[in-house]
Amino acid sequence: MDRRIKIGTIVDLKYPGGSFVGQVIYCKREPIGYYIGVEFQEGYRWDRRKYKPEHLLHLGLKLVKGKK
Repeated sequence: MDRRIKIGTIVDLKYPGGSFVGQVIYCKREPIGYYIGVEFQEGYRWDRRKYKPEHLLHLGLKLVKGKK
C-alpha cells in the first residue's frame, strides 16, 4: 500500500470472480510502502484454486512449539 491504513478497518478485497472481507490487524511501514495484515471474516476459507495473488503475499506463519 502507498499509505497507512488504520488497524481495525474493514476491507473488501475484490478479485476477478469474487471478493472477500476482512479486518486490518497490522500496518507496517517498509521501504517500498506499507504492508497490511488482514484477518478474514469468521467462516471464510482461503481457496487458492479461486484466487492466488501473484505478489505481496506474506502469511506471517510461525510454528507453535509442539504443534504441526
